[in-house]
Amino acid sequence: MEEGTELKDGDACKVNMVGYMAAPDGVTKAEPLPDAASGDNVEVILGEGRYMEGLVEGLYGAKVGDTRTVYVTFPNKLRDKTLAGKKAIFDVTVLEASNRSIPEVTDEFAANVRAGLTAESLKEELQKAVDAEDSKKYVNVRNEALASALAQVMDVDVPDTLVTNQAREKYALMMTEFRDNGMADDEIKKLITPENFVKYKDIAKPDIEEDFKVSMATDEIANMEGIEVPAADIDEQIKSLREQAVSEGQDG
Repeated sequence: MEEGTELKDGDACKVNMVGYMAAPDGVTKAEPLPDAASGDNVEVILGEGRYMEGLVEGLYGAKVGDTRTVYVTFPNKLRDKTLAGKKAIFDVTVLEASNRSIPEVTDEFAANVRAGLTAESLKEELQKAVDAEDSKKYVNVRNEALASALAQVMDVDVPDTLVTNQAREKYALMMTEFRDNGMADDEIKKLITPENFVKYKDIAKPDIEEDFKVSMATDEIANMEGIEVPAADIDEQIKSLREQAVSEGQDG
């Protein structure tokens, strides 16, 4: 990229980023962000939806050597719940910049990718890869929709003892997450009261009942279709779910 050229959509750049939480007014810098949220020599490719909201937009028009103050919002689904959905401010210095060009897909280009490939067969392979990735992306949404539909058609009473036991486990996990996120034990103890548990149980009850109904429905479908799952597979799934629960509790 020529010296003095402004960054535009599709360009790539390397930047140093120093981040701060945003004060309530949204424009004043507050406490510094954790080191993991900042960084040096970070590659940024300018394009919509690639990064946290505001980062790319704040770099459009910048040149090598420029330092921009960029206002961003962390994604709501960020694993670090202390930052999820929060507003932040970054001082971003552009170190390098380059144009990114997409080569024309010809038979010669395809043969360089792998001997024997043509432009048409390469496009077909790429399309299959994209379709496979899309199916992975939407599988959770599909499963949630199926689970909700199954729960709605299941006419079964869920024992209150089951709801209570499940709610107690979830409540204990929530207290563990509070501790992992830095809440003092004395403050946690204040939350553990019969009144608070009853309130939590009322909130968690619909999800617990739905999970139970879905489990009953899938068992019934398996019986009707003669589906048998090997015991080893069941043990493996239970182990995986336990590890996931522990991991989620630690990550907060």
